[in-house]
This record gives sequence, C-alpha cells and structure tokens, in this order.
Amino acid sequence: MADQGDIQVAYDAMESLWINSMKRKFGSDVALDFTGARYNGDYTRGYEESQADKRNYVLEQIGLKKGDKILDIGCGWGNMLKEINEEGACGVGLTLSPAQQKYCLGNGWDARLKNWKAYSSLSKETLNLDELTDGNLFDGVISIGAFEHFCSIEDFEHGRQDAVYRELFRMVQSCLKPKGRFYLQTMTFGDRGAPDLDKDIDASASKGSISRIVAQWKAYFPGSYLPEGEKQIVNAASQLFNLTRSEDGRIDYVETARVWLEAVNAPGGLNKWLEWGKFIWKGRGRPELITRYKAVREDAFSRGFAYNIIGHKRLTFQRCS
Repeated sequence: MADQGDIQVAYDAMESLWINSMKRKFGSDVALDFTGARYNGDYTRGYEESQADKRNYVLEQIGLKKGDKILDIGCGWGNMLKEINEEGACGVGLTLSPAQQKYCLGNGWDARLKNWKAYSSLSKETLNLDELTDGNLFDGVISIGAFEHFCSIEDFEHGRQDAVYRELFRMVQSCLKPKGRFYLQTMTFGDRGAPDLDKDIDASASKGSISRIVAQWKAYFPGSYLPEGEKQIVNAASQLFNLTRSEDGRIDYVETARVWLEAVNAPGGLNKWLEWGKFIWKGRGRPELITRYKAVREDAFSRGFAYNIIGHKRLTFQRCS
C-alpha cells in the first residue's frame, strides 16, 4: 500500500495549488472533491452539479438514514463527511494525509489519521476494532478514490495484490452491520490492460504517448498499483459481499480531470506562482518530482482516462450476512 509519505506527496503537495485554483474558478464555497464526478452521460451539466450528484448517489447506494453511523475509508477533504453529518447521520473518516485531517477537523468533521490496515491482519500490531467503531458497528461504509492506493507495486510484484483486497473486504465486513452496504469507487487499469513495469513506462517518450502518460501516472501516485478491473475486485469480495450495482465512470473522469487541470493551469498571478513553488517544494527529494510536474502540466490525468489506459468503477456491495 502507498505509505503516508506517498500520500503526502500525492495529495498534501497539491493542497495550496489545487484548493486555491478551484476556489478561483468556482468560488470560495466550492466543494473540495478530489474524486471523479458523476455526469451520468450528460456533459452539458456543470462540474459542481455533477459532483453533487455523485455525493447524492453514494448516499442513496448505502441507504443512508438519519442517525446512521458511516465509515469513510480515505475521506479526503471531508466532502462525504459533511454530507453525512448534514443528513443527520454520523461520519467517521480515515486518511493518511495530515493536511486532509487538519482540514476536516477544522470543519468539525471526525477524521482520523489512521490506516485501515491497522485494523486488519496486515498490520504487525492489529488495533482493536472497538477503537474505530466505539463498540457499535457501522450502518454503511464508503471508500471513494482510495482503493487504488491500497496495493503497492511491491505487493503486486510479490503476488500479494488479491490478498490485500480480500483483507480490505474482511476488515469492512468486521465493522459493518449484517446486510449493510459498502460503496466503493476506484480507478482500475483500462481495457489496454496492466502495463509491463519494465517495458511500458518511459517518462522521456514523446509528449502524449502511452508510455509517457503511464510514467506520469506512476510518478504522480508513487507506491500505488491499480486493480486489473471490476472482476478482480468482485472476486476479492466473494463469500463476504454481493455486488448489487456497478457503473462505469471512465468517461465521466475524462471531464472531471479536464476541469481540474483547466483550473490548475489557469493564470493566477503571483499567487499562482507561489502555489506552484509550494507544490515543487513539498515534493523535493523525490526522484519523480519533475515527471509529476509534467503530469499536471500535460494533462496526463484526463488523457489516461481518454486513452483507456485507466478505467473507473462505481461498485455497490452488500454484506452477505
């Protein structure tokens, strides 16, 4: 799994640049939602409307009711915690990003700087689930845009990818009420299949080429290896969860990423230059820094989805018993 240092490079380094760019484009009250929006095939709809539709869809999929307690694994900047609390329920978030936790706590949302693996057999010193559940199982669990970081390249190379995913589902089952729902939104490899890590990655290849885009994705999310696709995820959940709904969000993510990069690369005067400086400073000492910078400048996010290098799934599971 990507460790805390990897997550800080991927997300904390973007904090000032991305947040301020989005506020300049949409206003100071824009939801800081760093996950794919749900356009549902209608790309004439606005970005903010589509992000709101995604959040409403998630709550619908888990059947949220007033008084429910929901776990958000990889809570990000707290958008779902905010929605859950506003619906009269209680949200508990897990994140590995100190910047994200600070932002959430500053808004009164319960975000904990914890790795879900700490509550699983993958940890050397497994924590008691009661610490997380407070003695009461969750009514629903969500994970939006975090699952893609749960398997590291090292895990994959040592044949541990499926085991990591199975353990995640076991951990979720252990803290979720019988028949409770688990909503999972994640990137996957696209229809082109998983790249050969020795042959298909070249940051010096021509701009816009497949091998350059793959290298830029690898540099932007260090320590992470994507699932092959829906089938691998569903197989990992089998015997513990049933898949009740599946949506493909790849094209929606093309538009989501286009909006993000348009905001980030828009002029912003001296403040924008200072924000780029923070982005570079926070990534200092990392060998992938220059490639990460080019990934943002060259729109590798949107291109990755558009070229079907990267896929995207919205999956709803129900606990078997």
